Amino acid sequence: MQNSKNFNSDDQMSFATLSGDYNPIHTNPVLSRRLMFGEQVVHGIHCLLWALDYCVSKYKNPLFINSIDVNFIKPIKLNHEVKIEHIKKLKYSCEINIITDNEIASKIKITFEKYNLIEHNFIINGYPKKESPKNIVLKDIKQQSGSIKLYLKKNILENNFPNLYKNLSHLHISVLLASTRIIGNKCPGLNSLYSGLKLSFKKYLTGKVINYSVSEYDNTFKLVYIDIKGPEVQGYLKSFIRPTPTNQNSSSKLIKLIKNKEFLNQRVLVIGGSRGLGEIATKLLSSGKADVKFTYFRGKHDADIIKKNINLAGNEVSSFQYDILNNDESILIDKLGDWRPTHLYYFPTPFIFSGKKNKFSKFIFEEFYKYYLTGFYNILKNESLTKTKFIFYPSSIALNELPNNMIEYILAKAAGESLCDFFEKNYKGMLIYKTRLPKLETDQTVSLLPSFNDNTTNVILNEIRLFNKKISEKLN
Repeated sequence: MQNSKNFNSDDQMSFATLSGDYNPIHTNPVLSRRLMFGEQVVHGIHCLLWALDYCVSKYKNPLFINSIDVNFIKPIKLNHEVKIEHIKKLKYSCEINIITDNEIASKIKITFEKYNLIEHNFIINGYPKKESPKNIVLKDIKQQSGSIKLYLKKNILENNFPNLYKNLSHLHISVLLASTRIIGNKCPGLNSLYSGLKLSFKKYLTGKVINYSVSEYDNTFKLVYIDIKGPEVQGYLKSFIRPTPTNQNSSSKLIKLIKNKEFLNQRVLVIGGSRGLGEIATKLLSSGKADVKFTYFRGKHDADIIKKNINLAGNEVSSFQYDILNNDESILIDKLGDWRPTHLYYFPTPFIFSGKKNKFSKFIFEEFYKYYLTGFYNILKNESLTKTKFIFYPSSIALNELPNNMIEYILAKAAGESLCDFFEKNYKGMLIYKTRLPKLETDQTVSLLPSFNDNTTNVILNEIRLFNKKISEKLN
């Protein structure tokens, strides 16, 4: 059995069916774009069971878990390699790190003892009923409690985790599966982020269901501790309450900020206009009567909502799907047809997260590099944009502040600014407005401890006006 794996979307849905945890951060590729991390991430318990399956494959006898202590530290993205690293291994205990992108994603400590496998007739041999995650408001979080039944679809367990099926108590596996259903569906539910668990299994603890109740809530870090008790198990689960998706202002509100026909006679292409800063710019520019087209990558549903919102305010825009990393020039040429933009706004970005203090990660850097350099270069070199002279390229105030946990982001943005300088120098008449924006609240910057000091809409509107002022000065 290999100690590495790339989890894919099929793995995700299979585990969601087995566990009953269909939280959208794990299973919805469109909605997860607007949630923390900006894309689907692997269930923590899924990765834990995979690691345990590898671990128990080394034993010849069936095992009973005495204790298990797990911390989920870093999200695991789909199609990123995950590796098992043994830190300590004794006869009936081990410590494991799960590694992804050269960083620790999870830490696992577990102790076992020999065991004769027992059938528990209260474990339902089937799938948990699919249900929508609860959306619990913060003021009610301390009062949450309840109980859930135990499920285990045995043939699926055998197919996906054959060593667990053969060598580990099925009751313990069903408890671990129940834990992700508690976190993802019940408490905190919709806006949860499973952080860890600490459980002990004892043969004298009885019952047929898992009872759970909130024992502690840290409002500063939005961290919930949930006590659980049931057949053979007691302990606690930990979960953060992640921020809800950021909703930008409607066009009907933004239009009040715009001067009459402020951007008339501008043909504007907004790359990455279906969310975040691109969404705000699209709404502002269309409110000022610019002729706007904007692109989306995976967010067609979001793009349709934005168009409807703009239409309700009395303006029109159009949108189309476009992948900035596809360097086939003919795609954009076909999408634009005879329409040629005078202005280009470039907003594509991955989720903006911090790295390790004073430590460089090439994986994080390459992700930023793809968006801020490769994609931008592909756009500027496209044949359909040869007459587009006015470019808006958002950089970051992080280049001034130099935080020691964002070196990858800073280097990529600095290289992007240099690329702007190169094009301005070598392409006659081009003006690239590379403004260093403060940290603004969008889906791509959400964090457990938000620290936004600026009004996002006002900042972007002011920068658009400064951009237009620069254009006027250049033309005059």
